[in-house]
Amino acid sequence: MAPDPKLAMANAIVSERLGHSSIGITLDTYSHVLPSMQGEAVKAFDQLFLSR
Repeated sequence: MAPDPKLAMANAIVSERLGHSSIGITLDTYSHVLPSMQGEAVKAFDQLFLSR
């Protein structure tokens, strides 16, 4: 499962609008807002490692 380029772009735009010096600061600060992303990450890792 490839990362969604639209999501990466949205992260960069949000980071810039908030005045953060890096996307990492934005993601570290606000990643809890999107808990569904954790579930998606688990599914992606499962697909990656269980398909071997």
